[in-house]
Amino acid sequence: MMDPLEIDDFDRLAMPARALFLIGPDKRCRSTILYPATTGRNFAEVLRVIDSLYLTSCVQVGTPANWHSGDEVLLAMNAPEAA
Repeated sequence: MMDPLEIDDFDRLAMPARALFLIGPDKRCRSTILYPATTGRNFAEVLRVIDSLYLTSCVQVGTPANWHSGDEVLLAMNAPEAA
């Protein structure tokens, strides 16, 4: 993917952006992360997102910002009420 906002100083060409697409078993895009060419990637965040996607596909919960596996989760708004 080319980033039109990031221009190479030497050739004056658009620089490639770093894009990550996480595809679920149902072949649907579950997450996209786009980094400018000048920004490093955070692999810990990618692993956190994968953990969250897996958990929320198995259980009707949500994960807050900075959540890590084993941390507390949020009840999903559409979760059925406990009987």
